[in-house]
Amino acid sequence: MGYFLEAIISKSEHLDKLTILFKNKTEIVPLVDGFKLIPLTEDAIELLNDDEEVFLIKEYSNLSVKLYSILMKFSQIDKIGYIEAEYFGGVGSQNAILFENGKVVFESIRQQESINLILKKIGVKKKFFKDRFEYIGLNKYRNTSDWLK
Repeated sequence: MGYFLEAIISKSEHLDKLTILFKNKTEIVPLVDGFKLIPLTEDAIELLNDDEEVFLIKEYSNLSVKLYSILMKFSQIDKIGYIEAEYFGGVGSQNAILFENGKVVFESIRQQESINLILKKIGVKKKFFKDRFEYIGLNKYRNTSDWLK
């Protein structure tokens, strides 16, 4: 069974400014403790890149130069992260990057704990014998698009 997630994550009260860019192709999904997720479905990513030639950042699956620039600018308002996870049959990896004050303050590529590490950096606490990934509810769905159902 697979697990695939590509999303923006933050505790910002200003995420609605970002969803405007995706024109109803995604939405803000509330998580625990005031954190929020913007699932980046294929439709949302295609709309954002607007048929332009897409240049990806490093080893990310869908972090384009355009999205990277948008998140960098937004981080001047609030801390914001981008996360990816891809697993199938227990094999896979995670990527995570955190922007704050207009710069990258944390990055973890192709590691098993990348998402837990970024969650710690944005203030998610470990609770009730769960890791941060499980506590915040990122295990709720197995595919990015399922977050919008």
